[in-house]
Amino acid sequence: MVVAQNPGDLGHGTVTITGSALAELDATPIPATFILRSLAGQLIVSNLPSMCPSERTVSIQYDFARFGESHLRVNVLDTPDCSNPNNYCKGFLDANLGPPAR
Repeated sequence: MVVAQNPGDLGHGTVTITGSALAELDATPIPATFILRSLAGQLIVSNLPSMCPSERTVSIQYDFARFGESHLRVNVLDTPDCSNPNNYCKGFLDANLGPPAR
């Protein structure tokens, strides 16, 4: 997880997940807000309306002080073959995140 705060506004920035092996997640900056020692971010990507739907929602909440929840949630809907739009895939990831590596 790479966290980048906006130098001119420390309440906003991005968080980027790397090394997850999920193409829908890796290396995509997620807009985030920062409050004290925690962050919350959400990214919604959709091509709707479309004959071949492709959507993803990524949300992350992380408490560096470990007083609150820390989790990552990913919802994905994709149509791998546009010649058959009724054949689509759905996936969901819900992960509790541990303390930061030191």
